[in-house]
Amino acid sequence: MVRGAYKSRSKVRKRIRTPGGRLVVHYKNKNKQIRRCAKCKKIIKQRVSRPMQELCPKCLKEQIKLSVR
Repeated sequence: MVRGAYKSRSKVRKRIRTPGGRLVVHYKNKNKQIRRCAKCKKIIKQRVSRPMQELCPKCLKEQIKLSVR
């Protein structure tokens, strides 16, 4: 039986055939996606809780300026 910690959806399951011919499952953590700006595609380092959080601070400032006009 598999431990409960390995049953979660946050794991990737990979079937591996051993030299003895058995088929076993290896569990591995999923890779985290890097957060990027939706406009300029730069990496966003900090996590923020605000509207338009998919934009970097520079693009957000430009977007606010355009929406005010």
